[in-house]
Amino acid sequence: METRPRTTTPSREECIKLGQDLVVWATEETTDLRTSFSFWYALKHNFIYEEWKLMKQKEEFRPYYEKARAALAHKLHKQQIEKGLSHRYIGMYDRELTDHESQLADADAARKKAIEGAKQTHVTMLVNHDLAAGSDISAKAIPEKCDKSPK
Repeated sequence: METRPRTTTPSREECIKLGQDLVVWATEETTDLRTSFSFWYALKHNFIYEEWKLMKQKEEFRPYYEKARAALAHKLHKQQIEKGLSHRYIGMYDRELTDHESQLADADAARKKAIEGAKQTHVTMLVNHDLAAGSDISAKAIPEKCDKSPK
């Protein structure tokens, strides 16, 4: 019988038990290639990603998550995985890395947009209709810096 995905965050006690299980899973010696938390939360415990994200934020689960994350990173560094495959694998399956890369890309895009916005100059001039009649004032005719010295 297949179990259905969870729809609520586990209780405090269940989070502690799950956290302990996660650390055991992340630190045990095995021939399985364990490079992503999704192997634990999705395959072993049938969590969906949104539930996993909420559980990681619970204070009773967080210390276990941090310890398991360090253990998995250590294992990944020790394992002999062909470089191109390992980089591609992590980018495809480690959703935390994907989230982080998306945040970096968003920040970079916002920075570039701010730089481009700073480069653009928009000048609005209000001129009395009588004075402006028949005038052709181009942006080149407007000095960038005003000389405020008396003449």
